[in-house]
Amino acid sequence: MLPMSRPSTAKSLNVSSTSLLEKTLLLLQAVSKLSSSVVMRERIALANDNKHMISFKKCYDRLFKEFKEKLMAEYQQMKTTYLGEYEQNYQANVTDKNAHIEEIRASIG
Repeated sequence: MLPMSRPSTAKSLNVSSTSLLEKTLLLLQAVSKLSSSVVMRERIALANDNKHMISFKKCYDRLFKEFKEKLMAEYQQMKTTYLGEYEQNYQANVTDKNAHIEEIRASIG
């Protein structure tokens, strides 16, 4: 296994920090050139009303109303189906119970 190479002298550390400093300085100069060419304009004043909030609320309410109607229709369909199945099972159980009662009466009597 080869040992890791480290800068052995202060001079090599100085060179790398100098080049880093030079790069930073060049970057700062480039940024200052770009920022001097940028023109800031006045902010556009926004209307002090809440039309956008009212519009959003109307849209949200409309979408929620449609969703609620669809959801309630689906729940009604599920309830109707469930009640129908429950009634069928109840009638089948009552019929089976009555049949068993009749069998027991016939076997006793």
